[in-house]
Amino acid sequence: MVCFDAHNHLQNDSLAPHFDAIVAGAQAAGVCGVVVNGTSPRDWPRVAEMARRWPEWVLPAFGLHPWEVSGTDLSPDWAQTLRAYLTDFPAAPVGEIGLDFAKDPLEKLRKNHAESSNSLPVHGQNQHHALAVQLAIARELRRPVILHCVRAFGALETALRANPLPSGFLLHDYSGSVEHLRLFARLGGYFSCNIRALWPRNKKRHAALLAIPADRLL
Repeated sequence: MVCFDAHNHLQNDSLAPHFDAIVAGAQAAGVCGVVVNGTSPRDWPRVAEMARRWPEWVLPAFGLHPWEVSGTDLSPDWAQTLRAYLTDFPAAPVGEIGLDFAKDPLEKLRKNHAESSNSLPVHGQNQHHALAVQLAIARELRRPVILHCVRAFGALETALRANPLPSGFLLHDYSGSVEHLRLFARLGGYFSCNIRALWPRNKKRHAALLAIPADRLL
């Protein structure tokens, strides 16, 4: 069997000492290529470096992750920097981007988070803006998009309808409902699932996994 890893973060600091061994082991196991997802301007250079070192094996992706949109060190010109990386790598998807209403900028659970249909928390507003900017760039450059979405599937649907993606998108580690899955598939979506989707007690994820069309499963 030949496999392709559609979503990972091999650029993470903790993996740096082991990266050569990871590459060798994955290739020996039949992994013919990987998508390495950037998450912010801090790690985009490392993703680019990996793609240049293994051009036939690493497909880089560049995006501003929703956990990073409120970072104090985020430059105002991050979108221009993102566009420059995407221009340097014409095959690169835009990702990992998206919406996450379960975590705040410090990655703590927002357990008591209240919002009305007309008012989102500050972090949510920042996420919406960053997502809209990046979807527009992806649409202009005709790039596929790699999406992270947690507890924000209705908002993501609205964003995707406002910015249709002719090159499609991947919702990785999908955790939404079967109903939303079918809707996203009609909008051009592909899906991947974490191993948690196979746990029998995780009925929602299991049901969603079984509902993914065979030609949309990554």
